[in-house]
Amino acid sequence: MTTKGIAESSETAPQSLGLRLRTAREYHDMSVATLARRIGVEPDTIAAWETDEQTPRANRLPALSGILDVTLPWLLDGRDDGSLTPRLPSLSDLRRDLDGIAHAISKLASAVETAREHLSELERE
Repeated sequence: MTTKGIAESSETAPQSLGLRLRTAREYHDMSVATLARRIGVEPDTIAAWETDEQTPRANRLPALSGILDVTLPWLLDGRDDGSLTPRLPSLSDLRRDLDGIAHAISKLASAVETAREHLSELERE
């Protein structure tokens, strides 16, 4: 899975439940047949849901949410970014964090060296 949330891949969340289902399924490169098998329905049922000809029963929604790795609020009305998977930091965030860690290590190494010098001076006295 990429680090972007499903809804972030487009400007706004799809306007219908069916379009959100299709968007989430396609986002995960999942076929209609695969989703149908995993949720326990016929592929025609998934197609009907995705075209808003039919609506999934309420007891199917949590399973769809889990299989498609989306939140129920996003699935039902597009209220959040859709992703259940925590977002990973961007490469620039990681580089910035590593630069900060490297700087802190450098300061600690300098402090350790200073402490060793003071210890050597004390041992000579």
